[in-house]
Amino acid sequence: MTVIYDSKCNFCNKIANFLKKKDFRHKINWISRESNECSTLFKKHSIDKEVDSIITIDQNISYFKSEAVFLILKKLNIKYFLFFIIFPRKLKDFVYDMISKNRYFFRSCSTKN
Repeated sequence: MTVIYDSKCNFCNKIANFLKKKDFRHKINWISRESNECSTLFKKHSIDKEVDSIITIDQNISYFKSEAVFLILKKLNIKYFLFFIIFPRKLKDFVYDMISKNRYFFRSCSTKN
């Protein structure tokens, strides 16, 4: 499984680094959105460069927003993934979008939209 994240955003970067530490068995290939490898994956999987989301690619299928987070947590066996089963995707994506759009509020994001 591959995860593409925004390494320019300190908030996103901190969360990715936290999750990387939980990835004891190196089950996930973590790729910065700004890397050349990311550009190659975007072309290979026909992902729009304008998509503002964490992206998970698993078995050649791309997942975005809350679905991507769910797969990461599940792969790392972090029990919070069970939370994602309870709520509908629209609600989870709404929460994801609210955090994403307001990530500068956490005073740790260098990227303000």
